[in-house]
Amino acid sequence: MPLFETARAVSTTDQVDPDSVEFFNVHNKIADRAGLAWQPHCGLEQANLFSSTSFSTTQTIVPSLMNPNMPGLEITVNTTVAPGGGQTLTVIIDHFDFVTATYFPAETIGTVTGTGQSVFQTAVPVPQSWRVRVVPSGAGTWTASGSYSSLAALKQAVAIVSLPTTTNAGTVAVTLDYDTGGGTQAQTIFGIALPASGGSVAGGTDTDPIVVKEKRSATPTRTSVASTTTPGTTILAANANRLGAMIYNNSNQTLFLAFGSGATTTDFSVSMTKESVTEVPFNYTGVITGVWSSANGSARITEFT
Repeated sequence: MPLFETARAVSTTDQVDPDSVEFFNVHNKIADRAGLAWQPHCGLEQANLFSSTSFSTTQTIVPSLMNPNMPGLEITVNTTVAPGGGQTLTVIIDHFDFVTATYFPAETIGTVTGTGQSVFQTAVPVPQSWRVRVVPSGAGTWTASGSYSSLAALKQAVAIVSLPTTTNAGTVAVTLDYDTGGGTQAQTIFGIALPASGGSVAGGTDTDPIVVKEKRSATPTRTSVASTTTPGTTILAANANRLGAMIYNNSNQTLFLAFGSGATTTDFSVSMTKESVTEVPFNYTGVITGVWSSANGSARITEFT
């Protein structure tokens, strides 16, 4: 008997509705010729994967479920007997490679740790052909049954981030509460790895923090340093809490100022003529040193914290 009872002329612009009777009939005939039990899965679907079974070795379940348009799966495992002793069941979704005609592990969607109902959802789109493997971690005997439901959309991990108030710029600790969507794909946010189980991650850090509002100073501290010809004289000590600073050369001699240690008249960052002002740039919080061309007057410093 021919594969198609009725032949008709088609063009490259012909389209077939995947939910139509024609689409179903054609694919059903192709599946029959290939020895497969093709299922349309037009819309949401629920079905048993395996009835209650006792096992102690890997179970490969439903070797071929054709899937034209299910974006995701929800797998339910009902366990009535567990061996205990820390043994687990790992639930794995395999995808089919039509080139090599073999299955390969695509996603580990969850782990069963004891009796009861365990529900897992895929985070990776499900292809046309897939299967489920349930893998015991030890030699103990399990008794379980399973079913699946198709999902209209994949769930994605969502994180709610709390940024605490900090007194200084720099590393910011964050607490994360999130939903993994049931998958076990590696998830990160702000460079912080999120465990697959979901929940909270306390004490994680973001080394490149988001600036919510620039911190402003209301605390100026005024000091002065007498002029000297001694190289590397400290004008302003390092201060991690510094938000800004300004230096006024209250002298009729040139002040050679260096951001860092060891200022000399030939090795400096900026030369300040008499009665000039320099503001500390780029949120610099390190030491500032200086030396005058001749001793006269002083440097007047205002530091903001």
